[in-house]
Parts: sequence; C-alpha cells; structure tokens
Amino acid sequence: MKFNYLLIAFALLAFNANAQFTFQDNDGVVYNDGDVYVTNSLDFSEASLEYRVFNSTGSDIFMKAELVSATGNDGADFEICFGLCYTGVTIGQQFPNNGSNTVPANGDSGPGNHMYHGSTTVDPAVVTEYELRFFQTTADGNTELGTDDFTIIYRYDPDALGTNDVATLNFDITSTIVSDNLEIRVSEDTQVTIFDLRGRIVKNEMITAGLQRINMSDLAAQAYIVQLKNNNNISETTKIIKR
Repeated sequence: MKFNYLLIAFALLAFNANAQFTFQDNDGVVYNDGDVYVTNSLDFSEASLEYRVFNSTGSDIFMKAELVSATGNDGADFEICFGLCYTGVTIGQQFPNNGSNTVPANGDSGPGNHMYHGSTTVDPAVVTEYELRFFQTTADGNTELGTDDFTIIYRYDPDALGTNDVATLNFDITSTIVSDNLEIRVSEDTQVTIFDLRGRIVKNEMITAGLQRINMSDLAAQAYIVQLKNNNNISETTKIIKR
C-alpha cells in the first residue's frame, strides 16, 4: 500500500517571526525547517512531493535550492524541479545551476516544482534519504544572503508505516467550513495552531478534552491550516475554510 506522511521536527516547530518565505505542499500543508517527507512508493504519481515556496514580503526574493547530503543513493536517481528541472543530481549541486529562481512579492514559486526519488534502476529495498536546503540569494544567484535558510528531508522507506500503524490523535472537527467559531472535540489536552497559507501563525491555543470552540470571527475569509498536537508530540493537520 502506498503511503506518504510528514514527520514534524517538533524542536523546530515555531516559525521564525522574521522568515520571508514558507514552504508548503500543494495540499496547503506547511512544512517547518527540518521536517521529513516520507514515502514508501517509487511511483512518481504517488511519491513525488509537489511544493511551492511562498514569499510573504512586498518585494521579489531570489532563491536557490541545494542538495546537501544523500544516503542510500548518490543523487543519480533523484529529481528536483525548482524553476528548472534536474535529474541525476550530485551532492553540493544548486538549483538552478545558474542564476536564481524569482519568487514574486506576496506570491509563490508557481506550479510544477517537485522532488522525487525513483528510476528503473533503483533498488526498491534500499532506504534512501536526501537533505535539501532552500535559501535566498542576490538576483544573479552568485551570493547567498543568509537571511533565511530552510531544510527539508525527502526519505524513501519501503517499510514506512501504513496508515493503520501510525499513532493518531482522537479528534473531530464539526465542520471544515466555519464562520464565527471553529468547533473541535478532543479526548485530551491539545495544542491547536492555525496558520494562514503563507505559513504565518494566526491562532495558537491549548484546549482541554471535550468540545471546544476557537473564535475565528477576527480572521479574514480564506483557507487556513489547522495543526493539532498532543503532549506526546503526535500531530494531525487539516485544512479549513473561513467564510
């Protein structure tokens, strides 16, 4: 059974208040620095991590990605698209090779960006991991600015747990379309963090067991990501719409 999931680096969970960009997959799930994307599939349609980088500033920013390290593979079977697409990459290689990828002011890097491990020559029994770093540069791509630095790990593990084996939270959201209040029923103390689609925290509350309400009336009408985490660092993420 194909299965993909996100391992959250809880020690790094809080967003940098000065961050100028955020990393999200195409489902709107916000990734934090150090997070691990795990898949047990080698099929592109199932295993590819489709993503966008969001620029939360009023000016264009210029970015590159870099393959920092790889285990179980030297990069020959890895593909990354960030503006341009590259296959058969090497450790230390930056993307794009020349210049930079422009992320427009208050915009995102656009569709088509992804990372994927797999080819006809891959040994399906070998656990493989790639560490990638995203960072800002000057427009020509020659100088790293050092203002923000984001790392994500892509891991292929044929023995990754299936959905029935993963520890989950016992919770229920009454409706994913809300107006004044978000109603959540939980069975234990749970931290609820709500992000907008640029990765900014807009609500952060600890709720106790039972049916609880979080006031949403002060938030703009748009989509939000709700992350719930218990005291054992088990986390669940879902998307809601505020009307």
